[in-house]
Amino acid sequence: MKNLRLYVLGLVAAIIVIEIVLFLLPAPSFISDIQSYKTSFLIVSLFSAFYFGSALLFLYGIYDLRPEMRKSYQIITASMAFFGIVNLQYPVLIYAGLIPGVWTTYGGSLLIIIPGVIMHYWGVRHLARTLGVKTGVTSFQLLAFSMIAACGVVFLLPHVKEIPEFWFGIHQISATVNLVLNLFTALILLSIIKIIGPTYKASLRWFTAGVILSTIGFLHVVVAALFGQNNAYTDQGATAAPFIIVALFYFVSGYYFCKIRFFGLDEKQNTSHGIVDAIVTIASLVSYQKDIDELLERMRNITAQLSPGEKLSQMDEKALVVIYLQIEQYLINYEKLKSFTKDSLRARLSVDAIKTIETNTKT
Repeated sequence: MKNLRLYVLGLVAAIIVIEIVLFLLPAPSFISDIQSYKTSFLIVSLFSAFYFGSALLFLYGIYDLRPEMRKSYQIITASMAFFGIVNLQYPVLIYAGLIPGVWTTYGGSLLIIIPGVIMHYWGVRHLARTLGVKTGVTSFQLLAFSMIAACGVVFLLPHVKEIPEFWFGIHQISATVNLVLNLFTALILLSIIKIIGPTYKASLRWFTAGVILSTIGFLHVVVAALFGQNNAYTDQGATAAPFIIVALFYFVSGYYFCKIRFFGLDEKQNTSHGIVDAIVTIASLVSYQKDIDELLERMRNITAQLSPGEKLSQMDEKALVVIYLQIEQYLINYEKLKSFTKDSLRARLSVDAIKTIETNTKT
């Protein structure tokens, strides 16, 4: 865990240093309002900085995933890196004095983001299917129908006519495709969160929050364009504002994803019911909780009979050890998300819990 903290602090320090260096860069000679320029330049630079940071965090966290699950997160990591690269367009365009300009007004800046959003959707969809999550929103047919319908509606909406209709259509369709892909990604993530184990929820909740905000951000882009693009509202970057928070949410999600590697290793419970804590700890590492619901119910039936401060009977202790061993074997042999060994699981337990397990498994 200490290494993770140092890793994150290193990333944050790198982002701060990069921002300071960018701030010290001389403004182009044609810039009249230097303060406004530098503010905009630094803000859009944070897009890429946080996306690259997110990619590095997810990369750090995937080493002990199962092969199929590793593929899901490799795709998601690639999408983060892609967002980081593509969003470099904004500081470059600002430095060149091309915002506002044809590239952003006509939809080019939105069009090149689509491959990254597709990877986002693809990675999350693969994650859901690997976990066995059943939801209709993983259907390609439903996605295609929704995208065509949404693009048709948006294209027909009344709007201020400032640019050629063809290019206005490209802008709106590009934004709508991004919107729909993000919406479906968010819906799949919400379905995953319903069944995923508690250890994995924090990362997925932050990830989902980022995707939902990204959906709202693209909706904002679509609606704002209906009222015209050559105005102070869009020129000052109002439509880009939500995406700064999106990138920050992904960064936080990456941090919690990395923390999964260290779950239970830093703080080990050492109570009179150490075996109960052991079961709760390793049960939290099961990604598909329904698979162990029956075992956890058996544990609850045993502990519910205890009075406050009452010690486990020898028979109850043996029964709980059996439950622990069954969950341990499940994690080693059948867990879909991460790879575990007996030693890696027991490293998360208190000394009392390990002693109880060993005492009750001696032949």
